[in-house]
Formats: sequence, structure tokens, C-alpha cells
Amino acid sequence: MPANRPERAQVEQDCQLFVIWKSFQRRPETLASYFGIKVEYVTSAYSSKMLKGLDYLVKSAKTIRLLHRNRPDVVWIQSPPTFIPHLVLAWRRVMAPSMVVILDCHNAVIRAPWSRVPFLGWALRSADLSLAHNADVVGPLQALGAPGDRVMVLEDRSAGLSEGPAVKAERVEGEPPLVLVPCSFAKDEPIAQLLEAACRTPGVRYVITGNPKRAHEDLVAKAPANVEFPGFISKRDFDALLHSCDLLIGLTTLEGVQLSAANEGVAAGKPMVLSHTQTLRSLFAGASVFVDPLDAASIANGVEDALSRWAHLKSCMRELRLRRDERWLKQAKEVNAFIARAKQVRKSPGKPASHVLPARVKQGD
Repeated sequence: MPANRPERAQVEQDCQLFVIWKSFQRRPETLASYFGIKVEYVTSAYSSKMLKGLDYLVKSAKTIRLLHRNRPDVVWIQSPPTFIPHLVLAWRRVMAPSMVVILDCHNAVIRAPWSRVPFLGWALRSADLSLAHNADVVGPLQALGAPGDRVMVLEDRSAGLSEGPAVKAERVEGEPPLVLVPCSFAKDEPIAQLLEAACRTPGVRYVITGNPKRAHEDLVAKAPANVEFPGFISKRDFDALLHSCDLLIGLTTLEGVQLSAANEGVAAGKPMVLSHTQTLRSLFAGASVFVDPLDAASIANGVEDALSRWAHLKSCMRELRLRRDERWLKQAKEVNAFIARAKQVRKSPGKPASHVLPARVKQGD
């Protein structure tokens, strides 16, 4: 199914709000058309770590104001931060007992420091539904307190991209291959090994997006000449790079991480070089080359392998996207049915929560 198809799937017209404490996130944008969600980005002018407390206070006030103004029937909350649910659940208790609360749990929820936020287990038990982005996150969410019958898998949908140049049908001889590396410079991203791999493949051009100030200064300063750091770029510029690149690299040292970049690669039909984690293999096998993220030689060999089989991998990527779109639609229909039942339960306070449609967590159904 095309990612940008403007479909609506609600069983009845209602107000659904998706609250994100960031300036942009691809996932809610791709969910909006199917579920009829109004996406609200909550930001503040305080970006310094020293003013983080003030940043949270401003965002909390804005979130409460959004709830008051919109009075949503259903509110989706991107987590982390894992204390936003506490705020929304407290508001529901006082102001809107029939409101359905859905926690969209990114993988960081199940790891410190966010997994250690006080009363997280209460929030997971109090929410109507917790969404895991892949099946590997279901068990850890349940271990933190989420009831098993109220955890469902909803993978990332094939991303809605800005219009760009025509997708490459074949690589241009004589031009250095362009490899895009979307990066947040988080601790699980092996930047040193990636730069060493770039040294080993001097005929390849690497563009690493994201804020390089978050990386160790020496790493960036000593990067080889075939590596570029454009910094944090706009969605339109990023999508243009994604359309024009030959390969996409996504590296993490953690299991359970789905990698938004990999989903964007599927949407753009790009062959990928990814970490050889169980999660990524289960989601993107068949159109990707898997490498050891802590071994520069493995990464370099993976890039060369993917470039040598570029046309074949590109063809496989089209098939992978079709399979993923079909699987996502099935998951989305189950989530939508769950929401409809949860709304009925919320409007009948005497009815036990177990009457809500049981979740199905087997990935690939």
C-alpha cells in the first residue's frame, strides 16, 4: 500500500491526538492518515541540559493546554520521556475518565534511565494500550508492568517522504557511490568503526547526518576525506539525500532497536547495510547486508558487497516493502479494533479492562 495514501480507518469520527515532545518524528506522521490522528509537537525554547527542568515544565504546561483545548477521545503519547504518561493519566482521572490513552513505546523505554522513572509500571498498567515497535520489545514492556493483553506490536510504516528526484534505476558509472548514514550520535552507534570502514573504502562517499557535536570531537576532526558531516538538516533536504543515495547504513549495538533510518530506506527503495541484530534481521532480511557493527572490516566488506549486488538488492527491496506494508496493515487493523473496544470499555466504567480485544504480539502475522 502506498505510504502516502490518504485513508481513514476509524470506526467512528472522533478526535485523536498524538503528543510528541520533539520538533519532528517520522512515525506519527505516517500513522496519522490511517488512524485519523492530529499530530502535535510540543517544544520549548530551553534546549540546554542545564535548563532541562524548565524545558520539562514548559512542555508539561503545553501538553495540559493541548488536552484542555482538544478534549481528545483518544490520546497517543510518544515515550520516552516515560513521565509524560503520568501527566496525561492524571489529567484523564480528573477531567476525562472516558479518554483512551495509548503509549507509543520506543525502545529506550525499556532501558535506563527511562525504565527507572518512578511509577512507570503504574503508568503501563493504567494505559489502555502500549504499542511496541517490534516483537522483541513486548517481553521487556511486560516485565516493566504492562499487562500482556494490552501490549500490541505496531511496526513503523513505510515512511512518507517528500517529493524528490526520480529514483535511480541504475548506478552511474564513474561517480563515487553515495552512502547515507542517518545518525543521532547515540552511545549505541559505533561511529569510530564506521569512520574506520570509510578509510577502508576510499572510493565511496559517506554523508553522516545528525548533530556531530554529540560525537567525540577527535572522531569528527580525524574523519577521512570521503566523509561529510552536514549536521542536522531539514526533512526536505534529508529526503532529497535519501532519494539520491545509493546505499543506506544503519548501525546499532543494541538488540530490540528497529532503526527509523532502516524504515526510511525501505520507503525509498534503497539497499541497506545494517547491524546483524536479531531484530533487524527479522524485519529487513532479503534486501539488506548485515554486518558486525563493532568490526570496521565487516562494515567495509558489507558496503562493498551491497554495492556489488546493488541491482539485485534493489529488486528485493521492492518485494520487502510490499510484504512489510501488508503486515503493517494487518497490525494497524488489529490496533484500530482494540481502540474501538477500549472506547466502549471507557464509556462503561463497570466493565473490566479484560473485555478489551486481546492483543496479538506475534510479529509477521
